[in-house]
Amino acid sequence: MLYAVIDVGSNSVRLSVYQCENGNIQPLIDKKDTVGLAGYVENGIMVEEGMKKAAETIGNFYTIARNFNIPSISVFATASLRNVANQEEVLRYIREYAGVAPEIITGEEEARLDFIGSTHFLKMERGILVDIGGGSTELVLFEQGSILHLSSFPIGSLNLYQNHVSGVFPDKEERLAIKKHIRREFEKLCWCPENDVALICGVGGTARAFRKLCREVLDVPAEVEYLDTEYLSQLNRMLRKGDLTVRRRFYKAVPERMLNIQPGLMLLAEVVKMFGSKQVVVSKYGVREGYLIDKVLGKQDML
Repeated sequence: MLYAVIDVGSNSVRLSVYQCENGNIQPLIDKKDTVGLAGYVENGIMVEEGMKKAAETIGNFYTIARNFNIPSISVFATASLRNVANQEEVLRYIREYAGVAPEIITGEEEARLDFIGSTHFLKMERGILVDIGGGSTELVLFEQGSILHLSSFPIGSLNLYQNHVSGVFPDKEERLAIKKHIRREFEKLCWCPENDVALICGVGGTARAFRKLCREVLDVPAEVEYLDTEYLSQLNRMLRKGDLTVRRRFYKAVPERMLNIQPGLMLLAEVVKMFGSKQVVVSKYGVREGYLIDKVLGKQDML
């Protein structure tokens, strides 16, 4: 049976389609539209242009799924809509335009679904799962297949850029402001373990961009799955130097993320520092697959 999941994020909206049979999940289609919904929020309010962007994109993806005669179509939103003060107005606008409104999931629920989705496909003994989105960051400490602690923070690569950067790349003062903002949020974490956590499981766009930059800018072989955190330090140093040739290489690798890649990598670096991590493995799967497994297939006893 075919299942479609539409994920409304702060940076992009995605449509994923899966074939699910006998407990097996096979991803078939993954479409993305980078709409940057966080950019349409002013003083906590999503402006009408943002509502229209969200409604048009959701409506388009919903129509695509219906045209494929997919019997199960789910729509959910993360920090893109859960953090806006006029949430009810936005949902009403989307429902009237697209014929469907997304379910809003909490930050803690997003973290839990991230874990379910990533560990269904990638088995790990112990580590920190990190999902750096456009408008939030989720952290999950796990061991032997179980969640020990989880937290969500209202900072992401896109809203850090919007709050602190006036140009394309942050200058020295803006980088300092970003770092202070990140550390101020992470000071609220009350469960940081005494011992280092060697492995980070990266989920989401920033993690995927990090892996791509390792391959295309640092020339790390594609078969290397476990990426040394020193690569992250190298990339951040390269961006700080501001060399035009280097920035062109970054643009060639991740053109859709040039505005928010540096805040995202800085965020990831702070997580590495906080937990003393040595390696990053990037999961292809995360919250969408977790939503499918837990909220759709789980209710149908398909797994």
